[in-house]
Formats: sequence, C-alpha cells, structure tokens
Amino acid sequence: MTKNKLQSVEYFQILRTVVKEMKQAEAMVYPCFVTYKNQRYIMIIIRFDKDEKHGQYEIAHLMFIKGGTMTPQLLVTVDNYRLHGSTKDIREFFGIKFDKNNLGTLFETLYQSLSHQLPQGYNVNAFQIPLIKKTSLTVLNQRSPNNEKDKWYGHHIMRLPVDGHGNQRYRSDYNSQKTKLLYPTIYDTLFKKDKTISLCYYDNQNMKRSENEILNNFAVNKGVVQHP
Repeated sequence: MTKNKLQSVEYFQILRTVVKEMKQAEAMVYPCFVTYKNQRYIMIIIRFDKDEKHGQYEIAHLMFIKGGTMTPQLLVTVDNYRLHGSTKDIREFFGIKFDKNNLGTLFETLYQSLSHQLPQGYNVNAFQIPLIKKTSLTVLNQRSPNNEKDKWYGHHIMRLPVDGHGNQRYRSDYNSQKTKLLYPTIYDTLFKKDKTISLCYYDNQNMKRSENEILNNFAVNKGVVQHP
C-alpha cells in the first residue's frame, strides 16, 4: 500500500458519529477496550472543549493507557485518516518497529486493527463496567476546569444565574457526566430536563449528601444560588 493510498483510507471516520452522540448525551469522555499485539489498552475518546483550538478536520482527542493503570499513557488527536502526535511517541508506545524504508505505511497495521475495534456509537451501558467507570471519572477530573477538579462530594443543586450580559449560564458537560456517573438518579430525574441547574461538588467529604437529601432540598428550594 502506498503512502497516498494509506492516507485515503478513512480508518476513524466512525468516531464522528460517536462524538456527535457523546455531545447529545452530555458526555466528555468515553473509554473502550482495544487490543494491539496481544496488549490490551483502554482507549478514551475525549471531546474537544468548546473553546479549545484544534485542527479543522480533527475529531477528538484519543488517550491510550495500558491495562488498567493510568500510566503510561499516550494522548493524540485523530481525524478520519490518522492519529496526530509525535511519530516516535506513537511508535514506541505501541511497540512498532522503525522502518525507514516504509515510513508511509509504518502505522498501517495499527490503524487497521483499531478501525475494527472502534465503537459504532455511544453506549451508556458501557459505564456499568467498573474499570470503564473508574477510568472515566479519573479522566474527567484530569480534564475538568480548575474550579471543578478533585471535587467528588455532591452537596446541593444550584440554579445557574445569568451572566453580566444577561445571557443564561448552563452547566458544563463535565458536571453533567460526573453527575451521571456518581448521582444517576439526579441526572435522570432533573438534569435531562434542565441545563440551567448544576450539582455543586466539594473536596470535603463532610459536605457529601445522599441523592435523596439533594433531591429533597431541591424540591423545597428549587435550586439555591449561594454556596453554604
């Protein structure tokens, strides 16, 4: 296969559908299992932030981690045809032997293998697998805005105010997905219907409230703006 032929194969085009469905589901990350050369990896599809700069044709970030650990890991971007990142890093991470005579097809076997293992859509049931859920929460925390990092204990639902220009504020998809994973009843009962509310998380375990407590508080207060 020539270099031009390799570049014309849309190995990763299906990821556009996956990312579109992730956006509809307010999901920022979506891990799945892939195998290459008898080594199992978790591949995490990570949506671009709304203000994040990236290549015009790039679909998403892909993070690969070996086995069930978070290290070592490889972070690249992907378009329809190929992975974008350090050629050396990609080659060494996946154990691909360097061949200066076949640079154009160096990653052909990798791309072909991954293309047959890509998810065909976003499946929320995948998060029932404990390792997938744990990995999702870890990567969500890594990628979250600084004011949302390392906060795991839900306390109350806040009604988001308008900004200084009179525009309604909406919760982040990081908050949505974390709530879907940690407080699924709150997400299914309230968040699906209303993007102007957000669950406030704290890094102090003493602030943790049960789903029933949070829901009952919301039923009485309809969402508080001030923090306790």
